[in-house]
Amino acid sequence: MSSSTFSDRIQRMKKRRKGSPEQVKVAMESYRGMAMDGLESYDVLKSVLSSQEEWERRGKGDNATRYVIGAMQPVESQYTEVSVKTAKRIENQLEKRLSEHQLDFRLQGSVALDIHIKGFSDVDLLVIDKQMLMYDRGGVRQHLYTPTTKNEDDVILILRNMARDELKKAFPEADVDDENNKSLRITGGSLQREVDVVPAIWWDSSDYQVTQEESDRGVMILHREKRERIYNSPFVHIKRIESKCNRSNGGLRKSIRLLKTVKADCKDEGTEIGLNSYDITS
Repeated sequence: MSSSTFSDRIQRMKKRRKGSPEQVKVAMESYRGMAMDGLESYDVLKSVLSSQEEWERRGKGDNATRYVIGAMQPVESQYTEVSVKTAKRIENQLEKRLSEHQLDFRLQGSVALDIHIKGFSDVDLLVIDKQMLMYDRGGVRQHLYTPTTKNEDDVILILRNMARDELKKAFPEADVDDENNKSLRITGGSLQREVDVVPAIWWDSSDYQVTQEESDRGVMILHREKRERIYNSPFVHIKRIESKCNRSNGGLRKSIRLLKTVKADCKDEGTEIGLNSYDITS
């Protein structure tokens, strides 16, 4: 691969990490002269956008080396902070507006694991209704659960519809997209990131019934159109990645970011790699 190819990749990577011109313009306009919900001020954002990252000064002029080093680095912490705090804004509104419901909120996905490669990365926010849960009937604590006449599909769909309606009221200038079968997506307005709101209920797996550690606890989400129940274990996924990354002195996250960056650049160059972020991480 030629040096010019890596030079092109570096330029795309820098754009990916700091945002497209359109994203930067919106961010600058939103933050000009004010701070929002404790997020960084206009001056701090301007400084981050204009500064050179440390990896850009490495590689001794070798574009291939610089590309690999850069692809392994986390995006700047200010970007990740905005992503997390944007999800927190959604959480705060739902907690306040749906106060009659007992809700838990958890992050999942690339931002939660710090393996995202985009500065303006979207965020996955689980909204978990605690009025009922699913449990593994083969688990050691299965006899301690009390059956309910409630239907889990109904609980999740009602939560989804209420969350949709309240988010439209809370963020009237934002777009609340209800098309995806598993989640809502809210973007625009005063929100600096896209947030995927995933309605769910807890799933007490057989492992969780033994350990009582939340990392072993799962969630059940619903495919709306198919009425298909999907059982996920996002927290044990996070725990295992964190554990292995710690054992490799940070090497695992670096490897994942590198592979995700290569995939993104291959797509820009006309080659599709049929693996999603979860596949690559796993």
